[in-house]
Amino acid sequence: MYGGKFLSNYKIVFEKELTMEKKKEQSKGLTYGLTVLGYVLILLFLFITAPVVCPPIVGQHTYTVENDYTGLVPEAGTLIYTEKTDKTTIAIGNIVAVDNEDGDRDVDCYYVDSNDTGNQMITLRDGKTVSYDLVKGQVKKKTPFFSKLSGILFHVWGVILDLVILAAGIAVTVTANRMRKQQKEEELRKNV
Repeated sequence: MYGGKFLSNYKIVFEKELTMEKKKEQSKGLTYGLTVLGYVLILLFLFITAPVVCPPIVGQHTYTVENDYTGLVPEAGTLIYTEKTDKTTIAIGNIVAVDNEDGDRDVDCYYVDSNDTGNQMITLRDGKTVSYDLVKGQVKKKTPFFSKLSGILFHVWGVILDLVILAAGIAVTVTANRMRKQQKEEELRKNV
């Protein structure tokens, strides 16, 4: 009778240890998953922000394309980089970004047909004539990746959304690091 009681107690202790080991493994998996999620959110923030924030460092400005008359921009909403240049140096065949005067950061892209420096007017390939004031600059590059996402930064709600993504990424990463630290402390206490 005494031996049976001992074995049943041993069985209960063994089962408790097994369930504790399973919980530890699940906790490690959760910690790993949270760490990956945190890094993915932070990278998403960087992929959204970098195409808009970095170009001014090298003297370029970002705009989103509303209408393209060159056939080179695949779709409306694509992010382009323009470079401010002396308007008198814009040559025939260059691509320029023209403000469409709707109050946002959308532009229309055109080929240049002629540049009348005396009247400070540029004739576009479709026959339209615009003043130098409306020309935002020469188009230098377009971003095929993340351009739709980066375009949200031209709106207040987009900036708020981007900051929420960053805050969530940081919060998830910090939480995962705290969980990992607690796991290590528990292991040290158990080993001592």
